[in-house]
Amino acid sequence: MDIEIVAAFGKNGEMGLNNRLPWVRIPSDMDRFRKLTIGHPIIMGRKTFDSIGRPLPKRVNIILSHSMTQQRKLYVATSLQEAISIAVELGYSKVFIVGGQQIFKEALSAHKLVTGMHLTTIDAYFEADTFFPQFDTSEWEIVDAQHIADNPSDPYESAYRHYIRK
Repeated sequence: MDIEIVAAFGKNGEMGLNNRLPWVRIPSDMDRFRKLTIGHPIIMGRKTFDSIGRPLPKRVNIILSHSMTQQRKLYVATSLQEAISIAVELGYSKVFIVGGQQIFKEALSAHKLVTGMHLTTIDAYFEADTFFPQFDTSEWEIVDAQHIADNPSDPYESAYRHYIRK
C-alpha cells in the first residue's frame, strides 16, 4: 500500500489558523491536489473535514474521528490504521493523507508508514495555530521539484516537492 501525504504550508510550516487556511486560495496548488487525489481514498481528521465542509467528490473520504458517525459518502475510522484498512478493504493500493496537523504527525512518526509526500511550501509567513511537523530530510529523496512564481491567479510564490522514502 502506498501511503502519501499531501500538504501545503508557509515558510515556518504554517498550515492553518482557526481551522481555516491562513492564505487566500492558490489555484495551481488546488489543481495539483485535485489531480493527485481524484480516484483515490483520502484520509483526514474531523477538524480538516469540518473546515472543508463536505466530502470531496470523486474520492473515497475517510474521516478520523471518535465522535462522528457513518454518513452518506463518508467512511469514519477511529485510528489511522483502521482508515488505511478501509482503503485496503475497498481494493485501493494508494491512499492520501490530507490533514491535519495531528494526523500528519502520527503518520510521520509511525515507522516508515508514509511512502511519499507531495509538499508545497508557500514563500510567505502567516499567522497560524497549526503547523506541518518536522521530518528527517535524510530519509527522503526529492523526485520532482517545481517553482511556481506569483502570477495573477497564484498570489504567492511557492515550491512544490515530491518526496519518496529512501
